[in-house]
Amino acid sequence: MNNEVVKLIKAFRTGNKTIKCMYRYVDGQEFVISWSNIHEGSGEIGDYCLDENYCLAGDELMMEKIYSCMVEGETDTNENIELYLAIRDTFNSNDCSEL
Repeated sequence: MNNEVVKLIKAFRTGNKTIKCMYRYVDGQEFVISWSNIHEGSGEIGDYCLDENYCLAGDELMMEKIYSCMVEGETDTNENIELYLAIRDTFNSNDCSEL
């Protein structure tokens, strides 16, 4: 089901602690999100997680949709839970160590 929502186009390391992933949404729009292993609050290095503060998309509504789904995460209130799960599951923290 999740691969019907987004398709991972490519993943690339942009630094020692950051990986960017480019996706194509079901409607053809492309966007980039970031995985980081630096904890935003403490600055400590740990497991890779979605950087809910980073999204690059050509359409502002798409950016808002992605930001919203990442901030809400896996909750009952997330209106775009399928999008969140697709992003999280298509490329995840275990894949980060392989790049």
